[in-house]
Amino acid sequence: MTQHRFILLLLCTFWCGLTISAAGGRGYAVIELSGGGGLSNMGVTAAANDQHNLKIKSLSSYTYTGHIGLAYMINPYIGLGVGADFTRIGGGVGLTGNMRWDNVGDTERERYNHIAVLNDWKEQQQMLLVEIPIGLRFGAAVGSAVEFTGEAGLRIGLPIQTDNDLAGSVTHQGEYDPWALLLNRVDNHGFYTADFAAQPAISARTSYSLYAKLGIQTPIKDDVVWFYSQVYGAYALTNALALGDLDLGFRNDNMGQDDAHAFMADYSSAYDTRYIAKVRPFQLGLEVGLRFFLFPKQHFPCHCVKDRF
Repeated sequence: MTQHRFILLLLCTFWCGLTISAAGGRGYAVIELSGGGGLSNMGVTAAANDQHNLKIKSLSSYTYTGHIGLAYMINPYIGLGVGADFTRIGGGVGLTGNMRWDNVGDTERERYNHIAVLNDWKEQQQMLLVEIPIGLRFGAAVGSAVEFTGEAGLRIGLPIQTDNDLAGSVTHQGEYDPWALLLNRVDNHGFYTADFAAQPAISARTSYSLYAKLGIQTPIKDDVVWFYSQVYGAYALTNALALGDLDLGFRNDNMGQDDAHAFMADYSSAYDTRYIAKVRPFQLGLEVGLRFFLFPKQHFPCHCVKDRF
């Protein structure tokens, strides 16, 4: 079953459940509009590799979201909900330390150890998604002016646009053991410092996340319009980006160095390499908005007589 068919089946099943609940006639519907924001992180996990001096760090940024939702409360304490969110998730991956290629040949065919020192190397991403939250709603009608409210469920993230900005520098050094010599400023032999600034292509995937919300709500107009505020968190269960298994290298960092650095690969993106195992973003934030309660009309039996003069 493809992902799109699975999503359609899940939505149909959920909508049928909501319709059956509504047919009972003892609950009420809720329409909600909200916005929020906070902190997000790409949730990068490094893979085991032979470059022990290479450090891979997951980077954070800001997130924001706009939400429209529809819920059916079976009673004031529990219900079902579905919605559509427009969400930005930001973050990235940072590389520090150094990489080594031992016993390679230089431009004079001498054997040496090549070291690439990474300086403030960052790929920073922005992902724009339409997220479909499907979950259980909870309430605590305590009979006061402020009530507790919550939600938990699954989000389906459909990518719209993904941007990736790379910045940093790499210093190439040559370690010659027989002479205890370290070269780093011999440009024509491949030992130099190069700055990178590019936008490597990356590919986003449909992702699935667990989410939870907890907050309060209070009426602002009768019992029909309510203000609510919730803290929320979400964690992706699947990779949000397509990952590769290429080697990590910097052969394309300077013109005319293809021969000097023939033993390493070109740099495209860290996500294309075997050095990253997972990319599972998470979010933490605050949401505020309005809820509109749609109560069913009450029908009472009426016994009337026709008056006569």
